[in-house]
Amino acid sequence: MTSAPAHPACPPLRVLIVEDDSVLARSWVDALGLMDRDVRLAGSLRGARAVLAEWGSLQGVMLDQRLPGGCGVELLDDLRGRHPAPGVVFVTGHATNALRIAVRPVLV
Repeated sequence: MTSAPAHPACPPLRVLIVEDDSVLARSWVDALGLMDRDVRLAGSLRGARAVLAEWGSLQGVMLDQRLPGGCGVELLDDLRGRHPAPGVVFVTGHATNALRIAVRPVLV
């Protein structure tokens, strides 16, 4: 399935994928790329912060919880300070109470 090309006045949505499992991350990059998204991949907390500094603005983040150099919840503080704040989807097999507490204010 292919998507319609983006309208010239509407640049592709920017999505950051923060995932250290390379096979899983690559499948998400490929799927979002088919939907005409501008996708960047970071395999660590440090890498994600570097992309955020480079890009400036973005519309979405797919975020793993357990990452080299920290956890996904730590990145939420960086994202909350952005205007407009991007949408965040946590994708993890390691949900914890800390994750539930940190995400709740975002979801409410």
